[in-house]
Amino acid sequence: MRPPVWHSLCCGLDAVASWAMMRRRPPVSRMGGKRAYSADVLRILGDWPKTWAMVDADPAIALWWSAVFGGWLGKVAERIRAYPLDGEALWRSIVYVNGQDGKDGLARVPDDPVDRLAAWLIAQKGNFSAKPLTWRPVELAGEQAWQGVAGFTEYDASKPRAGNWATFRAIEAEKIARKVDTWQGVAGYGHVSAKGREWGFPDRVNREAIADGAARTAKPSGWALHADLDAWAPDVQPGDLVTIDPPYLGTTGYGAALTRDRVVELALMADAAGARVLVHEAEPILDLGDGRTWWRWGAVDLRMGERREQNTWRQRGGNGTREVVTINFEPAGRLGEQMMLPT
Repeated sequence: MRPPVWHSLCCGLDAVASWAMMRRRPPVSRMGGKRAYSADVLRILGDWPKTWAMVDADPAIALWWSAVFGGWLGKVAERIRAYPLDGEALWRSIVYVNGQDGKDGLARVPDDPVDRLAAWLIAQKGNFSAKPLTWRPVELAGEQAWQGVAGFTEYDASKPRAGNWATFRAIEAEKIARKVDTWQGVAGYGHVSAKGREWGFPDRVNREAIADGAARTAKPSGWALHADLDAWAPDVQPGDLVTIDPPYLGTTGYGAALTRDRVVELALMADAAGARVLVHEAEPILDLGDGRTWWRWGAVDLRMGERREQNTWRQRGGNGTREVVTINFEPAGRLGEQMMLPT
Protein backbone atom coordinates (compact mmCIF):
# COMPACT_ATOMS: atom_id res chain seq x y z
CA MET A 1 0.00 0.00 0.00
CA ARG A 2 1.36 3.42 -0.93
CA PRO A 3 2.13 6.08 1.70
CA PRO A 4 -0.53 8.74 2.37
CA VAL A 5 -0.78 11.53 -0.21
CA TRP A 6 -1.76 15.18 0.14
CA HIS A 7 -3.98 15.87 -2.89
CA SER A 8 -4.14 19.64 -3.49
CA LEU A 9 -6.97 20.32 -5.94
CA CYS A 10 -7.17 23.70 -7.71
CA CYS A 11 -3.76 24.00 -6.10
CA GLY A 12 -2.42 27.19 -7.65
CA LEU A 13 0.85 28.15 -6.00
CA ASP A 14 -0.57 26.76 -2.71
CA ALA A 15 1.16 28.77 -0.01
CA VAL A 16 -0.06 26.27 2.58
CA ALA A 17 1.53 23.25 0.88
CA SER A 18 4.64 25.28 0.02
CA TRP A 19 5.18 26.09 3.69
CA ALA A 20 4.47 22.48 4.68
CA MET A 21 6.98 21.17 2.13
CA MET A 22 9.90 23.54 2.45
CA ARG A 23 9.09 26.27 4.98
CA ARG A 24 9.04 28.62 1.99
CA ARG A 25 6.52 30.99 0.49
CA PRO A 26 5.92 30.75 -3.27
CA PRO A 27 8.41 32.91 -5.20
CA VAL A 28 5.60 34.98 -6.77
CA SER A 29 2.06 35.81 -5.67
CA ARG A 30 -1.32 35.37 -7.30
CA MET A 31 -4.65 37.01 -6.63
CA GLY A 32 -6.55 35.17 -3.89
CA GLY A 33 -3.49 33.39 -2.48
CA LYS A 34 -3.52 31.84 1.00
CA ARG A 35 -0.18 33.11 2.19
CA ALA A 36 -1.70 35.03 5.10
CA TYR A 37 -3.67 31.99 6.28
CA SER A 38 -1.18 29.17 5.79
CA ALA A 39 -0.04 29.00 9.42
CA ASP A 40 -3.62 28.76 10.65
CA VAL A 41 -4.46 25.98 8.17
CA LEU A 42 -1.40 23.95 9.17
CA ARG A 43 -2.31 24.27 12.83
CA ILE A 44 -5.78 22.96 12.00
CA LEU A 45 -4.25 19.99 10.16
CA GLY A 46 -1.74 19.18 12.90
CA ASP A 47 0.09 16.68 10.70
CA TRP A 48 -0.01 15.91 7.02
CA PRO A 49 1.27 13.43 4.40
CA LYS A 50 4.77 14.03 3.08
CA THR A 51 3.93 13.14 -0.52
CA TRP A 52 2.01 15.63 -2.64
CA ALA A 53 -0.19 15.47 -5.74
CA MET A 54 -0.68 19.01 -7.04
CA VAL A 55 -3.62 19.30 -9.46
CA ASP A 56 -4.64 22.36 -11.45
CA ALA A 57 -6.26 23.24 -14.77
CA ASP A 58 -3.65 25.97 -15.35
CA PRO A 59 -0.65 24.73 -17.39
CA ALA A 60 1.62 27.38 -15.82
CA ILE A 61 0.88 26.01 -12.35
CA ALA A 62 1.44 22.44 -13.48
CA LEU A 63 4.82 23.46 -14.93
CA TRP A 64 5.88 25.18 -11.67
CA TRP A 65 5.15 22.10 -9.59
CA SER A 66 6.80 19.85 -12.18
CA ALA A 67 9.98 21.89 -11.69
CA VAL A 68 9.65 21.63 -7.91
CA PHE A 69 9.31 17.86 -7.90
CA GLY A 70 11.69 17.38 -10.83
CA GLY A 71 14.49 19.28 -9.11
CA TRP A 72 15.23 21.78 -11.91
CA LEU A 73 14.48 25.07 -10.18
CA GLY A 74 18.20 25.85 -10.19
CA LYS A 75 18.18 25.91 -13.99
CA VAL A 76 15.17 28.23 -13.92
CA ALA A 77 17.00 30.62 -11.58
CA GLU A 78 20.01 30.64 -13.94
CA ARG A 79 17.77 31.51 -16.87
CA ILE A 80 16.16 34.38 -14.95
CA ARG A 81 19.60 35.78 -14.15
CA ALA A 82 20.51 35.65 -17.83
CA TYR A 83 17.92 38.29 -18.81
CA PRO A 84 19.73 41.53 -19.76
CA LEU A 85 16.87 43.78 -18.57
CA ASP A 86 15.06 44.69 -15.34
CA GLY A 87 11.92 46.50 -14.29
CA GLU A 88 9.14 47.37 -16.71
CA ALA A 89 11.37 46.83 -19.74
CA LEU A 90 11.98 43.25 -18.63
CA TRP A 91 8.28 42.56 -18.15
CA ARG A 92 7.33 44.07 -21.51
CA SER A 93 10.07 42.18 -23.31
CA ILE A 94 8.47 38.94 -22.17
CA VAL A 95 4.75 39.54 -22.65
CA TYR A 96 4.62 41.78 -25.76
CA VAL A 97 5.93 41.37 -29.29
CA ASN A 98 8.94 43.69 -29.68
CA GLY A 99 8.55 44.65 -26.02
CA GLN A 100 6.11 47.42 -26.93
CA ASP A 101 2.73 48.39 -25.47
CA GLY A 102 0.78 45.52 -26.99
CA LYS A 103 -0.04 47.11 -30.33
CA ASP A 104 1.86 44.30 -32.06
CA GLY A 105 0.19 41.62 -29.96
CA LEU A 106 1.22 39.29 -27.16
CA ALA A 107 4.55 37.52 -27.35
CA ARG A 108 4.91 33.83 -28.05
CA VAL A 109 5.53 31.69 -24.99
CA PRO A 110 8.96 29.97 -25.08
CA ASP A 111 8.92 26.30 -26.08
CA ASP A 112 11.65 25.11 -23.72
CA PRO A 113 10.13 24.33 -20.30
CA VAL A 114 13.00 26.01 -18.38
CA ASP A 115 12.74 29.16 -20.49
CA ARG A 116 8.97 29.08 -20.28
CA LEU A 117 8.87 28.82 -16.50
CA ALA A 118 11.50 31.55 -16.09
CA ALA A 119 9.50 33.88 -18.35
CA TRP A 120 6.25 33.06 -16.55
CA LEU A 121 7.67 33.78 -13.09
CA ILE A 122 8.79 37.25 -14.21
CA ALA A 123 5.58 37.96 -16.11
CA GLN A 124 3.39 36.82 -13.21
CA LYS A 125 5.44 38.90 -10.77
CA GLY A 126 4.64 42.07 -12.69
CA ASN A 127 1.04 41.38 -13.73
CA PHE A 128 -1.50 43.93 -12.55
CA SER A 129 -2.88 43.23 -9.06
CA ALA A 130 -1.32 39.73 -9.16
CA LYS A 131 -3.94 38.67 -11.69
CA PRO A 132 -3.30 35.05 -12.75
CA LEU A 133 -1.24 34.82 -15.92
CA THR A 134 -0.94 31.69 -18.02
CA TRP A 135 -0.89 30.63 -21.66
CA ARG A 136 -3.36 29.10 -24.05
CA PRO A 137 -3.03 27.81 -27.64
CA VAL A 138 -3.51 30.35 -30.42
CA GLU A 139 -4.71 29.69 -33.93
CA LEU A 140 -1.23 29.17 -35.38
CA ALA A 141 -0.34 25.50 -34.94
CA GLY A 142 2.47 24.86 -32.51
CA GLU A 143 2.41 28.34 -30.97
CA GLN A 144 1.02 29.51 -27.65
CA ALA A 145 0.43 33.05 -26.43
CA TRP A 146 0.09 34.56 -22.96
CA GLN A 147 -3.37 34.79 -21.47
CA GLY A 148 -4.34 37.14 -18.63
CA VAL A 149 -1.82 39.92 -19.35
CA ALA A 150 -3.15 42.82 -17.30
CA GLY A 151 -0.47 45.48 -17.34
CA PHE A 152 2.71 46.08 -15.41
CA THR A 153 2.29 46.82 -11.68
CA GLU A 154 5.82 46.93 -10.25
CA TYR A 155 7.11 50.49 -10.20
CA ASP A 156 10.27 52.00 -8.83
CA ALA A 157 9.91 53.33 -5.28
CA SER A 158 10.81 56.81 -6.55
CA LYS A 159 7.59 56.88 -8.61
CA PRO A 160 4.61 56.86 -6.21
CA ARG A 161 1.38 55.79 -7.83
CA ALA A 162 -1.62 58.12 -8.01
CA GLY A 163 -4.65 57.70 -5.77
CA ASN A 164 -4.74 55.31 -2.85
CA TRP A 165 -2.54 52.61 -4.36
CA ALA A 166 0.65 51.65 -2.58
CA THR A 167 4.09 52.17 -4.09
CA PHE A 168 5.60 49.02 -5.57
CA ARG A 169 9.19 47.95 -6.03
CA ALA A 170 10.77 47.52 -9.42
CA ILE A 171 11.15 44.00 -10.77
CA GLU A 172 14.72 42.80 -10.57
CA ALA A 173 15.63 39.51 -12.20
CA GLU A 174 18.19 38.78 -9.48
CA LYS A 175 15.59 39.09 -6.72
CA ILE A 176 13.23 36.69 -8.46
CA ALA A 177 16.07 34.25 -9.18
CA ARG A 178 17.15 34.40 -5.54
CA LYS A 179 13.62 33.51 -4.41
CA VAL A 180 13.58 30.55 -6.78
CA ASP A 181 16.99 29.44 -5.50
CA THR A 182 16.13 29.78 -1.82
CA TRP A 183 12.86 27.92 -2.30
CA GLN A 184 14.92 24.75 -2.41
CA GLY A 185 17.83 25.88 -0.22
CA VAL A 186 18.72 26.99 3.28
CA ALA A 187 18.61 30.70 4.11
CA GLY A 188 20.61 32.06 7.04
CA TYR A 189 20.30 35.30 8.97
CA GLY A 190 21.83 38.31 7.22
CA HIS A 191 21.10 40.46 10.24
CA VAL A 192 18.58 40.56 13.07
CA SER A 193 16.66 43.76 13.80
CA ALA A 194 15.91 45.04 17.29
CA LYS A 195 12.33 43.84 16.87
CA GLY A 196 13.60 40.44 15.79
CA ARG A 197 15.66 40.19 18.97
CA GLU A 198 12.57 41.06 20.99
CA TRP A 199 10.83 38.16 19.31
CA GLY A 200 13.65 35.80 20.26
CA PHE A 201 15.65 35.44 17.07
CA PRO A 202 19.34 34.81 17.81
CA ASP A 203 22.09 37.25 16.84
CA ARG A 204 24.33 34.49 15.64
CA VAL A 205 23.99 31.44 13.43
CA ASN A 206 22.66 28.40 15.24
CA ARG A 207 24.17 25.15 13.99
CA GLU A 208 21.25 23.05 15.17
CA ALA A 209 18.76 25.34 13.45
CA ILE A 210 20.73 25.08 10.22
CA ALA A 211 20.85 21.31 10.52
CA ASP A 212 17.09 21.21 11.02
CA GLY A 213 16.61 23.44 8.00
CA ALA A 214 18.91 21.33 5.86
CA ALA A 215 16.91 18.24 6.76
CA ARG A 216 13.86 19.89 5.22
CA THR A 217 15.52 20.87 1.96
CA ALA A 218 15.47 17.48 0.30
CA LYS A 219 13.51 17.63 -2.94
CA PRO A 220 9.85 17.13 -1.95
CA SER A 221 8.19 13.91 -2.99
CA GLY A 222 5.25 14.27 -5.32
CA TRP A 223 3.92 14.96 -8.77
CA ALA A 224 1.98 17.58 -10.70
CA LEU A 225 -1.13 17.00 -12.79
CA HIS A 226 -2.66 19.30 -15.38
CA ALA A 227 -6.28 18.17 -15.15
CA ASP A 228 -9.87 19.33 -15.51
CA LEU A 229 -11.53 18.54 -12.19
CA ASP A 230 -14.95 18.82 -13.76
CA ALA A 231 -14.24 15.58 -15.62
CA TRP A 232 -11.55 13.94 -13.45
CA ALA A 233 -11.09 13.01 -9.81
CA PRO A 234 -8.02 11.78 -7.90
CA ASP A 235 -7.56 8.21 -6.70
CA VAL A 236 -7.99 8.82 -2.98
CA GLN A 237 -7.20 6.18 -0.36
CA PRO A 238 -7.73 5.97 3.41
CA GLY A 239 -5.27 8.20 5.27
CA ASP A 240 -4.89 10.70 2.42
CA LEU A 241 -5.50 14.42 2.81
CA VAL A 242 -7.55 16.29 0.18
CA THR A 243 -7.54 20.10 0.13
CA ILE A 244 -9.65 22.04 -2.38
CA ASP A 245 -9.18 25.75 -3.05
CA PRO A 246 -11.54 26.68 -5.89
CA PRO A 247 -12.04 30.25 -7.09
CA TYR A 248 -14.59 31.59 -4.63
CA LEU A 249 -18.29 31.67 -5.45
CA GLY A 250 -19.26 35.04 -6.90
CA THR A 251 -15.79 35.80 -8.26
CA THR A 252 -14.32 35.61 -11.74
CA GLY A 253 -13.52 32.04 -12.70
CA TYR A 254 -16.00 30.19 -10.48
CA GLY A 255 -18.53 29.09 -13.05
CA ALA A 256 -19.36 26.34 -15.49
CA ALA A 257 -15.77 25.04 -15.50
CA LEU A 258 -16.01 23.98 -11.84
CA THR A 259 -19.33 24.50 -10.10
CA ARG A 260 -19.89 24.47 -6.36
CA ASP A 261 -21.88 21.24 -6.82
CA ARG A 262 -18.75 19.65 -8.31
CA VAL A 263 -16.61 20.94 -5.45
CA VAL A 264 -19.05 19.35 -3.00
CA GLU A 265 -19.04 16.13 -5.02
CA LEU A 266 -15.24 15.92 -4.98
CA ALA A 267 -15.19 16.54 -1.22
CA LEU A 268 -17.80 13.87 -0.51
CA MET A 269 -16.00 11.36 -2.75
CA ALA A 270 -12.78 11.93 -0.80
CA ASP A 271 -14.65 11.64 2.51
CA ALA A 272 -16.22 8.35 1.43
CA ALA A 273 -12.75 7.05 0.54
CA GLY A 274 -11.54 7.65 4.12
CA ALA A 275 -9.53 10.85 3.58
CA ARG A 276 -9.35 14.00 5.64
CA VAL A 277 -10.89 16.81 3.61
CA LEU A 278 -10.48 20.59 3.82
CA VAL A 279 -12.30 22.99 1.48
CA HIS A 280 -11.48 26.71 1.28
CA GLU A 281 -14.27 29.23 0.69
CA ALA A 282 -15.54 32.59 1.89
CA GLU A 283 -18.37 30.84 3.73
CA PRO A 284 -19.02 27.34 5.14
CA ILE A 285 -19.97 24.82 2.45
CA LEU A 286 -22.37 22.80 4.58
CA ASP A 287 -25.60 22.97 2.61
CA LEU A 288 -26.14 20.06 0.23
CA GLY A 289 -29.57 21.30 -0.86
CA ASP A 290 -33.02 19.94 0.03
CA GLY A 291 -32.37 20.86 3.64
CA ARG A 292 -29.55 18.32 4.01
CA THR A 293 -26.19 19.15 5.60
CA TRP A 294 -22.86 17.35 5.84
CA TRP A 295 -23.10 15.32 9.01
CA ARG A 296 -19.83 15.20 10.94
CA TRP A 297 -18.61 18.23 9.03
CA GLY A 298 -17.86 21.63 10.44
CA ALA A 299 -16.27 24.94 9.53
CA VAL A 300 -13.51 27.05 11.01
CA ASP A 301 -12.98 30.77 10.39
CA LEU A 302 -9.35 31.45 9.55
CA ARG A 303 -7.41 34.31 11.03
CA MET A 304 -4.95 36.25 8.91
CA GLY A 305 -1.36 35.81 10.03
CA GLU A 306 0.78 37.84 7.61
CA ARG A 307 -0.84 41.06 6.42
CA ARG A 308 2.08 42.17 4.28
CA GLU A 309 1.40 42.15 0.54
CA GLN A 310 -2.13 40.84 0.89
CA ASN A 311 -3.73 43.40 -1.42
CA THR A 312 -5.99 40.92 -3.23
CA TRP A 313 -9.52 41.00 -4.62
CA ARG A 314 -10.95 40.25 -1.15
CA GLN A 315 -9.98 43.79 -0.12
CA ARG A 316 -11.42 45.44 -3.21
CA GLY A 317 -15.05 44.43 -3.41
CA GLY A 318 -14.82 40.63 -3.46
CA ASN A 319 -16.49 38.43 -0.84
CA GLY A 320 -15.30 40.58 2.07
CA THR A 321 -12.38 39.49 4.20
CA ARG A 322 -13.75 36.22 5.56
CA GLU A 323 -11.83 33.00 4.97
CA VAL A 324 -13.39 29.72 6.02
CA VAL A 325 -12.37 26.09 5.77
CA THR A 326 -14.98 23.33 5.82
CA ILE A 327 -13.54 20.10 7.25
CA ASN A 328 -14.57 16.53 8.06
CA PHE A 329 -12.23 16.06 11.04
CA GLU A 330 -11.59 17.51 14.48
CA PRO A 331 -9.01 20.31 14.07
CA ALA A 332 -5.69 19.77 15.79
CA GLY A 333 -5.36 23.49 16.54
CA ARG A 334 -7.99 26.19 16.74
CA LEU A 335 -6.62 29.64 16.05
CA GLY A 336 -9.83 30.61 14.34
CA GLU A 337 -13.38 30.57 15.66
CA GLN A 338 -14.62 27.00 16.02
CA MET A 339 -18.06 26.24 14.59
CA MET A 340 -18.26 22.44 14.57
CA LEU A 341 -21.75 21.10 13.97
CA PRO A 342 -23.25 18.63 16.42
CA THR A 343 -23.24 15.02 15.32
